[in-house]
Amino acid sequence: MARKKKNRNRVENDYSRQSFIGADFSNLDLDDADFSNCSLTGVDFSNTDLAKSNFQGASITGSDFSNANLCGSDFHNSSLAGCNFTNSDVDGAKFNGASITGCDFMNADVEQATGLEFLIETTNNDQSSRNLTSVSITDTRQYVDHIYGG
Repeated sequence: MARKKKNRNRVENDYSRQSFIGADFSNLDLDDADFSNCSLTGVDFSNTDLAKSNFQGASITGSDFSNANLCGSDFHNSSLAGCNFTNSDVDGAKFNGASITGCDFMNADVEQATGLEFLIETTNNDQSSRNLTSVSITDTRQYVDHIYGG
């Protein structure tokens, strides 16, 4: 798992190229963590500080990011399926090129996130429409350009 423990809730954060199934990372301080090219299935990241973390190229299925701090995190070219981002803060996070299917962004702060512009532009402050059930978006920039004639 983590390379070395710094203090009670803070651990060294290089998890790249690993596989986690049902792991519990809830309530931890994992800012600047590297989960790039990981396989994350049913992982609990709820209430976790993941600010500026790297999820590039990760395959993430059924994982819980509810109430997590994901400010400045990078999900570029990742695959997200059935993930819960309810009440999370993704301010400044990058989802460009990510494949997003059936993820719930209810009450999430997505306004400064890149690659999620379709959530901001289509919701018009209607939080109820931020659930992406049965939606598959592979290139979010192309999707926004197609819908809004960009």
